[in-house]
Amino acid sequence: MQFFNHVIKLFFCSEQRLKGGRPIVFDRQIIRHYAPKSPLVLVTGDSERFAEHCNARRCAALCFDEDAALLDVPYFSYGGAEDFAAQARLLFAALRRLDGIAPEIAAHAPKAQGLGLAVYNRLLRATEFRIV
Repeated sequence: MQFFNHVIKLFFCSEQRLKGGRPIVFDRQIIRHYAPKSPLVLVTGDSERFAEHCNARRCAALCFDEDAALLDVPYFSYGGAEDFAAQARLLFAALRRLDGIAPEIAAHAPKAQGLGLAVYNRLLRATEFRIV
């Protein structure tokens, strides 16, 4: 995951320089798309790790169906862990429903494959690349 974060930072924070030698800095609005007002973090790993993070921080959870039984915090499921079509369909409605419920929202990261990669990409932008 560290390598992936490094590649993303390199891609979005180019080493190109302006004439004055200053690095090119991208406006945060370009990176942050379709994000709730509450801070959002993307949590990788299995259901137990995700639930442990959410329960410890008392944050609202954007979870998979399989995670719900492990959570002691407000949550909204955006489909099964392997149901990428449901995740894509429910993502933004789920984020809107969770916004403002808790000081922070944690989203369980989908697998970055097939349609899940598109959902993962949207979540990366909504979290401003905050991954735990």
